[in-house]
Amino acid sequence: MKTNCGTLVVAKKETKTMKKLLLSFCLIILVQTTWSQVPSTPTIIPAQPTSNDVIKVVTKVNTPNQAIVVDPCVATISGGTIRIKSCYCQGMLPATQTFIDTLTIGQLSPGNYNILHTAFSSTAQQHCTKGDSSDALIQITIPQTTQIYEAHIENNLQVYPNPTSDNLSITNQGEAVVYIYSVSGALVKRTRISGNGQLDISELPNGLYVLKLDSGEKTKITRIVKHSKD
Repeated sequence: MKTNCGTLVVAKKETKTMKKLLLSFCLIILVQTTWSQVPSTPTIIPAQPTSNDVIKVVTKVNTPNQAIVVDPCVATISGGTIRIKSCYCQGMLPATQTFIDTLTIGQLSPGNYNILHTAFSSTAQQHCTKGDSSDALIQITIPQTTQIYEAHIENNLQVYPNPTSDNLSITNQGEAVVYIYSVSGALVKRTRISGNGQLDISELPNGLYVLKLDSGEKTKITRIVKHSKD
């Protein structure tokens, strides 16, 4: 009887030990399979884009356990939705990893857009076997370009002679990029000047244009008129 009781006690101890081991194993599996990647709200460059701007989207994803990129960010556009997808596989080290990507979207037609970034976790390292996912969403509005320019016309930008048939002189300090738009908002000329620059617009058809001077720190906009030589 003593031997049997002793055997019974040992068996109970072994059972408890096995249960603890199984519980610990399950917790390890749980920790390894429920890690999550967290995308931040995308950043738009420029911050207030128009239909004439080349738009870029900057994404940021924080992942635990030194994650590895399986599939980098890829963007697709369908109607008013821009979908960005990326995929990450859990690493081995217990430390946060941050991934930042910049995608060039290009020019967008006027309207409202949803930019949705979905970050997936992968159970494989060589390809994206999707597990859980997390989303980040931002909404942007692309206005009619001519409306923006008409609302921000400035008179302190010295451009002469205006009207002109060929060359414009632009008073400026430092380097700047000059953009010329038609009244419909189409970009018809782009060039860089340094200091007081000369701009040849002889190849443009006669008509009214909007000139934008962007120095990086400040933007100035004014109207110019192109006409034929007498």
